[in-house]
Amino acid sequence: RVPKDDSQCSSGLAILQRAMYGAKDAAMCFDAECERVMIIMGYRVGTYSPCLYFRADDSTRVFRHGDDFAVLGTRAQVKQFGIELSKHLLVKHVATLGPCATRGDSLEVRFLNRNVRWVRPPFGSVVERIEYEPDPRHVEILVANADLATNSRGLSTPGERMRADADTTTKLAAREHSLYRSAVMRLACLA
Repeated sequence: RVPKDDSQCSSGLAILQRAMYGAKDAAMCFDAECERVMIIMGYRVGTYSPCLYFRADDSTRVFRHGDDFAVLGTRAQVKQFGIELSKHLLVKHVATLGPCATRGDSLEVRFLNRNVRWVRPPFGSVVERIEYEPDPRHVEILVANADLATNSRGLSTPGERMRADADTTTKLAAREHSLYRSAVMRLACLA
C-alpha cells in the first residue's frame, strides 16, 4: 500500500522495485548479500547454520545475526575482518572482548541483548573464560509491563495461596495478546 501522503498513485497500490526496510524480503536480501560478501572474503558458510562462517586460511570464525557480526580470532584477524567487510558494507566496530585493556580490549560487551564478559578467575588461576547472561533490562521491562513496581503486594508467607474468590480465568483483550507473547519470550530468554 502506498503511503497516504503519496498523491501520485491513484489506485493506492504499488509494486516495490527494491527491498524496503521492514519488509520480509529486505531481511532475506540482506542475508543473501552478507552471504555473498562472506564468500568473496574467503569464508565458507556453515553446513548446519548459515549464520556461521569459517575461513580455513587463518581459522577465523564468524557468527552473524542480522547485521551483527562476532568474530573469533586474533586482534589482527578481527581488525582485518573489519577492513575487508567495510569494502562491501557499512561497518561500526563496537568492541573487542578480551583480557587486556591497554591493548583496547573490553572486559564486558553487550551483544544481541546479552552481557558478554571476559572472566579472570581469582587467586591466579590460569583458566580464563567467557560468560554471558541475558541483559537485565529484560527483567525491568517485564516488571514495568506487568505493573508490578506499583501495583503489587507481597505475600506474608512463601507459598501462600491466592484467595478462593480470585478470578483466574479472565481472558486477555485482543491488544494484550502481543504483550503476553512478548513477555513469555522474554522469560524464555532469561531462563
